[in-house]
Amino acid sequence: MTGALLATLLLVLPAEVRNPVVIEANAGVRYNPLGAATSVRVTLRQHLIARESRLRSTQLGNTLLEPTSVGVATHTELTPAYLRTGVGVEATPAAFWRMRATWQGFAHFGTFNGLMSFDDRRAHHDPASIRERARTGRHHGPAISQRVILENLLQMRIWRLVAADQATAEGWSAHRKGWFYSGEYDLLMDGTGDVALKNILVVGLGLGMRPRMPEMVVGGFHAFTRVLRSEGQNQQAGLAILHTPVMDAWWLTRAGLIILAGIHLQDRYKTGQPYFAAQVSVTL
Repeated sequence: MTGALLATLLLVLPAEVRNPVVIEANAGVRYNPLGAATSVRVTLRQHLIARESRLRSTQLGNTLLEPTSVGVATHTELTPAYLRTGVGVEATPAAFWRMRATWQGFAHFGTFNGLMSFDDRRAHHDPASIRERARTGRHHGPAISQRVILENLLQMRIWRLVAADQATAEGWSAHRKGWFYSGEYDLLMDGTGDVALKNILVVGLGLGMRPRMPEMVVGGFHAFTRVLRSEGQNQQAGLAILHTPVMDAWWLTRAGLIILAGIHLQDRYKTGQPYFAAQVSVTL
């Protein structure tokens, strides 16, 4: 639901690899379309550049290279409509750059009209049409599916200016002919195989960016999603607020809150309507 949109934008990469095992837990909600999700990612990381390395002998080198690492992970997500779990790999070449590749299998519950089937990629899938088809009970999609997702995250901080951009390419398949409604993207997808391209950009100004003070970033966001075979596309933009409190617990690396509140810039049925998403994240 909001995982790919929000989970990696919480100011953003770890400051350092404190422990070889890192646990990231997220819980989020979304309005228009309505949704909720929780996720847990457990990563085994290996630091690439030791603290004693000459590459980290300067302040700039240490800042850029302190979080460099590679890792393997398990990633599980639970929503009212499906459970998906899988494995992945990641690489963080520098403090401003992280890449991930993940495979996940889905178990769809058949609730909330998840993966409702349609006969044509241009079929109406507005809320009223979905409710009408749901009454017949004959349009439920497959019980299982799978995806491969590639993520590229770039971030920067110059004084108080903070920016993060995440680009994602996802290949999804249910190995079944037909067009299916994806509640995550609010678009139709080809059941025999489809690709969703997503990008979210957040830019803001940091407030209270001093040691031992909570950090807050206030700015704006732009999100874009396009599904290739169905040719569906939507965009949202608006206000972004990111908050990271001071962490005193020895076992807690980071906690954060992100709020996105805006409008649908482009949507077949929702253009101009409000959009809202919020997520809480903790890293152990």
